[in-house]
Amino acid sequence: IDVPVRITYTLRSVEEMQREREQAEADRKQREVERTTPNPEIVDEVLAQVKAQEGGSGAIAPLSRLGQLAVVDSKRDEVLRVMKNHMSNSNGFVRKSATEVFCLYATAEHLPELRQIVKDNDSLMIESRKRASQAIAKAGNTDDYPLLIGLVNDGFLRTDVKKVLISIGPAIEEPILKQFDSITDIFSRNELIDVLKKIGTSRSIPALEKLASDGHAKYNASQALDAIRARQ
Repeated sequence: IDVPVRITYTLRSVEEMQREREQAEADRKQREVERTTPNPEIVDEVLAQVKAQEGGSGAIAPLSRLGQLAVVDSKRDEVLRVMKNHMSNSNGFVRKSATEVFCLYATAEHLPELRQIVKDNDSLMIESRKRASQAIAKAGNTDDYPLLIGLVNDGFLRTDVKKVLISIGPAIEEPILKQFDSITDIFSRNELIDVLKKIGTSRSIPALEKLASDGHAKYNASQALDAIRARQ
C-alpha cells in the first residue's frame, strides 16, 4: 500500500533561536520578580483586566495571573472585595481562580471564610483548599488545629497538609497526639507520624514507642523515634 506523505520544514537561523532563548529567559526572570516583589501598579492593571470581563470566563486568565503576583498590602482590601464578588460567580473556573487569590490575601479576620473553603468538596477547589489550609496555619489560631489535622484524611490534600502542619512547628505536637487515635486511615496516620518526626519532642516518645510495635506503622514510628531522640 502506497501512502502519500508530504513533509514540510522551516529553516531557522541560529541567531533567531538564540533571541527566542534570551526572550524566554527574560520572561522567566520577569515572572520571578513579579512573584517576589510587591508591585501595586501591576496589581491595579490586572484587577482592571478582571473587572473588564464583567464576570465572564475571560476573567480566568487575569485572576490566575493575580494569584502568581506578590501580595501588595496596600491593595489587600480592594483585592479581597473583588475576589469575594467573583467567588459567587456562576462559572466554576472563575470562582475557583478568585478563591485561590482570596486565600492568598486573606488574614486572621477572614478565618470564617477560610474554614468554609477548606471544607469545600468541589473538585475544582483542591488548590483553593490547600491555600486556605496554609492561610489558617499562618493565622496561628490554635482552635483551628484539629480542623487542619483532620485534613490528612483527604487523599487530595494529605501531602500538602503534612507540609502545613510541619510549618506550624512544635505547637502542633500536642494537638496531633490528642487527635491521633481518631485518625484510622493508615496512610493518614503515617503522615502525622512524619510530622512528629520533624517537629516532635520527648512528649511524642511514649506514643511513638507504642506505634513502633504496630506492624502498619512500625517503620515510620521507628524513624520518628530516631529523629526525635537525635534532637534531645
